[in-house]
Amino acid sequence: MPLLSLLDRVSDLVGQLAGWIFFAIGLALTYDVAARFLFLSPTSWAGDVSTILQVWAVYLAMAHVLRTRSLIRITAFVRLGSPAMRKAADAFSVLFIGVFAGLMAWYSMHIVAESIEQGRRAATMIETPTWIPEIAIPIGFILLLLQCLAELARVAARPAPVFDEEEV
Repeated sequence: MPLLSLLDRVSDLVGQLAGWIFFAIGLALTYDVAARFLFLSPTSWAGDVSTILQVWAVYLAMAHVLRTRSLIRITAFVRLGSPAMRKAADAFSVLFIGVFAGLMAWYSMHIVAESIEQGRRAATMIETPTWIPEIAIPIGFILLLLQCLAELARVAARPAPVFDEEEV
């Protein structure tokens, strides 16, 4: 299924990008701390830029987290069920995430559009337009929704999930 492979590649690339963004946040904050304590000259941008980057990294990483099944799952009861029940629970959880992702993408797009129309800016030193961090939300949830659709397409073909005792 070439479309599923493409969605997986996009999720992986965006997940790697999120990792590099977290690395950049670490560099920016390290620089800010060094500037503050070594040169008594804190930056005016590091905190704001780090916050914006963190929003982007978190929302971009969601699809990759679902693809790699790195989500926190409570399996105390599900693991006791039959393979068919575990498969159904897996499909239901992905479907639930997908519906939520679709709703969040829809509503957050309206918030971004409103921010652009009104010219909103953050009440910070650098007065960033608020749509810059806000647009990460619909992008991230659209990617998550697409990955949910890919995972739902796979549920029937893959064996029922098996949960280790350590996951409980």
